Amino acid sequence: MGRIRIGHLVVASALVLVATVVTPATPAHALGPVVVLNRPTAPAFAPSWAGTPTQESAPDPDVVRFGSTFYAYTTGTSWGNGIGILRSASPDHGYTTISGAQYGSSAFPANQLVSWQVTSTQHAPGVFQPSPGHYVMYYTAQTNAGHGGRYCLSVATATSPAGPFIDRSTSPWLCRDADCGAIDPSPLVGGGRTWLYFKTYDDACSSTQPAQILAVELSPDGLRQVGAPTLVLSQRNLSSPFETVENPQMLQTGGAYLLQFSRGQWGSSTYRVAYAVCTSALGPCSEGGTILTSYGRVLGPGGATIFTDARGGTWLAYQGWNGAPGCTGDSGSCARKLYVAALQLKPTPAQVACHAVAPVNGYRFVASDGGLFTFGNEQFCGSSGSISLSGRIVGMASTPDKGGYWLAASDAEVCAFGDANFHGCTDPLNLHQPIVGIAATRSGKGYWL
Repeated sequence: MGRIRIGHLVVASALVLVATVVTPATPAHALGPVVVLNRPTAPAFAPSWAGTPTQESAPDPDVVRFGSTFYAYTTGTSWGNGIGILRSASPDHGYTTISGAQYGSSAFPANQLVSWQVTSTQHAPGVFQPSPGHYVMYYTAQTNAGHGGRYCLSVATATSPAGPFIDRSTSPWLCRDADCGAIDPSPLVGGGRTWLYFKTYDDACSSTQPAQILAVELSPDGLRQVGAPTLVLSQRNLSSPFETVENPQMLQTGGAYLLQFSRGQWGSSTYRVAYAVCTSALGPCSEGGTILTSYGRVLGPGGATIFTDARGGTWLAYQGWNGAPGCTGDSGSCARKLYVAALQLKPTPAQVACHAVAPVNGYRFVASDGGLFTFGNEQFCGSSGSISLSGRIVGMASTPDKGGYWLAASDAEVCAFGDANFHGCTDPLNLHQPIVGIAATRSGKGYWL
């Protein structure tokens, strides 16, 4: 079953500089902009018995659809110790505890104590189903002996998505002592292979280690490592490299791979969801842009997962601080609640093989519907005329060698062709005025909208 787990551009005017990407990129990316279609203000989990924001807490949500039911696996709370489980018949609302009460919805058996784990440190679950009747949960826990007290990964199994998930381990499944630990596991199943993505725990030694996202292939039963972990992305290769990267989730969509992750400090309003476009399940990856930032009284959205419904609709589940105005910390009046927004993954416009020419003796025109016309020896590298755009095309910019170009739409969508790389786009819901054009940097490694 496929699963999925998006830097932040502050829009002060219609002029936005998109940061240069320093990681390798494919000449023609296979994924267009990732667009949030709504910003819900009502939590998807709002039980009638909740008397305080804390009782609506659902941190680090991993939402997965099994059959016709949506399950949300979360870091432990008052209603679900260790790791909690919610479920709903709808993707974006109506989530309830599996016990139907304000307690007793833990993913684990009531008497389960894993000898190497510190109690109440279990968090950030990732769940998948490698075969019928076999459900696997990876999660994070702190070691109580050895490994310097680092956080490591563990695995538990169940015969039902509602659990109980039993962890029979006597030692961590994976630790990265040299990288200060491992957290935030997330599986990807596709093409007959399964990978587990996770983050190295830079918080434990941030002065010496950057946060890294790694992936390790899993055995068919989802329980064993096949080979050594591979580096997929480092925070050093992103804009604002001083900010951590965490909660990874890789998605395969069409011919592209989308790596979704959170950036910033989780207990702040600058926490956000960002993404990169990758050439394979193991990278390399190029920074994309922002999916979601703080809005209204929902602050610091992150810890997200992308999932689909039975009709093919795409959704983004995430935690957001909500409660007292401006709150961004766990308290009796503030909690990380569950929100689910509709998401649109734009298809890739058709790409046509083209190359740079010298000297250039011609020109290109682009129509508002994305159709492109070339004259002289200018190359045609593709157009967006064949896909449905939310806004009309308002500008075009060429790469320095004229072997590619970008098309920009009024709602901030950007399509790249030829040797032009996609460097990101801004959030259309934050625009005060429509985009009116696009201009490339002299190096071709960035552009302004």
